[in-house]
Amino acid sequence: SPATLTVLRENASRRQLDTVATLPNTRRPTPLGHAGEQIHAVHFAGSRAYLVTFRRTDPLYLLDLSDPADPRTAGELVTPGFADYLFPVGGDRLAGVGHDADAQGVVQGLQVAWYDVADPAHPRLLQRRTLGGPGSPSALDHSRHGVDVATQGSRIRVALPVRVFETRQGQQVPTWQGLVRWGFDPATGAVTEHITETTRFSTPGFDPSLDDRFSLRKERARLVDTGSYYLSGGEVRHIPAP
Repeated sequence: SPATLTVLRENASRRQLDTVATLPNTRRPTPLGHAGEQIHAVHFAGSRAYLVTFRRTDPLYLLDLSDPADPRTAGELVTPGFADYLFPVGGDRLAGVGHDADAQGVVQGLQVAWYDVADPAHPRLLQRRTLGGPGSPSALDHSRHGVDVATQGSRIRVALPVRVFETRQGQQVPTWQGLVRWGFDPATGAVTEHITETTRFSTPGFDPSLDDRFSLRKERARLVDTGSYYLSGGEVRHIPAP
């Protein structure tokens, strides 16, 4: 198995952590992940854990940790691409941000997806959106603080600074950078997308100073009731709610 879950318990007298259980094990030998895959995202939430592995497709595993001595896989969902970051939103919804991929496992553009995990044995993909071509990075590639997620009423909001690559003359080149905001309504499944560009990259004649000034390592967004605050190029701006 490419992944192993280990449950640990503190042993105060010996000042160490003792192993309580592992998964897979002789009782539950089903692997976590398919052969040759790597772990891309893990999130623990109460008595559940969510795990994403990837090589050609994205198996999303739901792990039941309610019995620490007997962890088990509750469900699995195979979807295109993979998530680098997972976050529960509401009681029975899960969102993931990462990248799309083709049938051969070649990484494509950015991707955000929403899942229904109300029934752990049968998780469902509700919606997914992709943006840009291969090589398109986001602030999340550098730090987990690069994405902001908020729940406003019944809607789930995601804000992510991105740099979009497109194909020109057979090459992937950066075309623009800015903030993408997605809104998802769990009740209807409707998704909205709003893009705010901060800079354009012209090719040829790419200005290296722009690459440093608008480095995604430095970009952050914060969702508020009135819209978003966006730090880009060393400046903070308020972007009103659509």
